[in-house]
Amino acid sequence: MVFKTNLLLAVLFMLLSTQGFSQGSIISVMPSTGYVGQQQDVIIQCLGTNFKQNETQVSFGDEIQVQKITINTAENLVVKINIPENINPGNYTISIISNGKLLEKQAAYTVLQAGGKISAQLNVTPVQTLHLSDFDPNTINSAPQLFTVTVYNDLQERDLKAVLTVSGELNGKLGTATKILSKTQPGAAISFNNKQFDSYDLKSASQSLIQDASKTGLLPADIYSYHLELFAGRTKVAEAEGKNIINNTQQRPELIIPGVPFGDQSANAIPARQPLFQWFAQAKSYDFAIYKVLSNQNTEEEVVLNRPIFVQKDISGTTFLYPASAEQLIPNQLYAWQVKGNYNGSYGKEQLASHVFWFKVKTNTQPDATVKEIKIVQDDMNMPFGAANKFTVKAYNANDQEIQLKPTWRVIPANGGTITNDGIFTAGTNPVTVAILANYDDLQDYITVSIVSAPLESVLMNGFLHRVFGIPAQ
Repeated sequence: MVFKTNLLLAVLFMLLSTQGFSQGSIISVMPSTGYVGQQQDVIIQCLGTNFKQNETQVSFGDEIQVQKITINTAENLVVKINIPENINPGNYTISIISNGKLLEKQAAYTVLQAGGKISAQLNVTPVQTLHLSDFDPNTINSAPQLFTVTVYNDLQERDLKAVLTVSGELNGKLGTATKILSKTQPGAAISFNNKQFDSYDLKSASQSLIQDASKTGLLPADIYSYHLELFAGRTKVAEAEGKNIINNTQQRPELIIPGVPFGDQSANAIPARQPLFQWFAQAKSYDFAIYKVLSNQNTEEEVVLNRPIFVQKDISGTTFLYPASAEQLIPNQLYAWQVKGNYNGSYGKEQLASHVFWFKVKTNTQPDATVKEIKIVQDDMNMPFGAANKFTVKAYNANDQEIQLKPTWRVIPANGGTITNDGIFTAGTNPVTVAILANYDDLQDYITVSIVSAPLESVLMNGFLHRVFGIPAQ
């Protein structure tokens, strides 16, 4: 069985490199239908992309007008579209250009003629985390709004029934919900959300899913689908589906440079008065703050109560260069810094703060004459869980000549795997992205390693390998 799994993984990575999946893929479009003359916000969820505001372009074809593009995350965006009155109903291809690469999904969006036939739309609110309590029938009225459904009737009065099934690609079924739409009028459009069904049933939920979620209160990482079926009597007359990729990326940001953890050891001295701050996390954005450490302060809790000497909010990346226009850092003065990660949770904006690092500025700001720079040779990469890889560094002196040295290695976060003194990293069994950090005196470098997550593996195994090789879905 282990051999079979390893073989499939080997084939998988071969296919990814040859078929271009590493360039990204469109996973879901929500909603995937619209009506002639309608304006609509369409949420597009992808994998393996790096969307950036004002740089990413989206097209629905020549006839549908794209009015606005809003980037939520590196893999999620919202497109406001206008469907003209004179458009031809039918299927349309969605194209995305980002970082010089083209993604396309054929027949990804369908334009319908109002009153033509019974149909349904399901519009999912994109979040990074879902709570088990979001689906508790006993507290459903206080749950956040996770999705909305709109049912469009044809030109005759009907008794309709909507049945929703929530399930994960990997973890199985979570539950069902039912809503009765009696005497639906001809041409009517009826909207409701996840809190407005008539009944909810979690009795058929996967026990392993419930057990995993009960440990933390969060649903485990997976691709969750909301599948709606619409019935007239016993006949299914329409269906709609939306998906949400839940990666549970809510983790405390891990600081990298400059400095060391507050209180663990003496604050190290850095050579720059305009340092580059680096940290590791997967939040939507970050808030940065730097403080002076007073002589009587011994804990990070005391330090962050000080008035910061500089604050920068909503940083999109994981690096920040201290601006020349900010208060100048004084040699031998102790400073502390902290980053807060901003996440999209089912209850709105959620924030997690890093621990605090401290440092001071050297009196002599000239670069070290012996070692000027260290650099990890390998690039950012993906690794399957349990796999091992050896990382190495190159070091240069002030004359840009390569020199030999042995750095110390670290993995952030620590539960992402282990690394030896020789740089051999063994990936853990958690689907996370980690930083591999090399350190020598005050010099540091790092790369990121994405450990292949179970949901991604499930999508590729069940879809891609089945399509190419005919291997049955598990």
